[in-house]
Amino acid sequence: MALDASTKRQIDGVVKNWLAENRMFTAFEISLAVKDQGVRERHRNMKEYVHEAIAREGGATYTRTLKDVGAPVQAWVYHTLRASPDNYRPLNRPDHDQPAAQPADDGRPLRNPVPLNANTSPPASASDGAYGTDAEGRLKVSAELLRGIRAMPGSEVHLSCSALNQTIVITPPNQFLGESPDEKVTVSDDGEALLSPGTLGKAELDGMQCYLVEGSGNRISITEYDPDE
Repeated sequence: MALDASTKRQIDGVVKNWLAENRMFTAFEISLAVKDQGVRERHRNMKEYVHEAIAREGGATYTRTLKDVGAPVQAWVYHTLRASPDNYRPLNRPDHDQPAAQPADDGRPLRNPVPLNANTSPPASASDGAYGTDAEGRLKVSAELLRGIRAMPGSEVHLSCSALNQTIVITPPNQFLGESPDEKVTVSDDGEALLSPGTLGKAELDGMQCYLVEGSGNRISITEYDPDE
């Protein structure tokens, strides 16, 4: 659905103001702010233009990291290149108040954050195998993927962490091919598994902006998401 010129101007205005304040935010929060100005448009109709406006105005100073923000789906958190997205907190409703981004040394730094004007083909959503970490830097492996390797709640999975290949391979114990696993993780009652920043670091995968998590056969592999592959 095409947006009218007035709505686009209001989106542009909010984006420019928030970028100038070095805020951390999601596209959905931009839509909320625009609605506060009287725009009667659904986020799903505005979000494409919102992302375009942020990329256009953010240029070389902003980037975006896929994060678990406590919503049903993960979202792209926009932030300055030097800021840690672990500091992101959703806007308080109804006043939508949020402080500016925290200093770069407060929180885990990112590895080589990609500026928006260089990030030409990032994944559009988490539906294509792209996953982000939560506020504590932990990567969640979904119950669906774990069921695919027959890892049920309460069971233990084995992790093989390769710093050389920047890859983590998850297998059930009876499928582990090495002499001993680098780490063992117990599947939670809800069927998921959380990998800590320390675990990710064993494979030189801590601090990535987006992860590719795929299940194939009796294993799950985790690597940095490369949109060009």
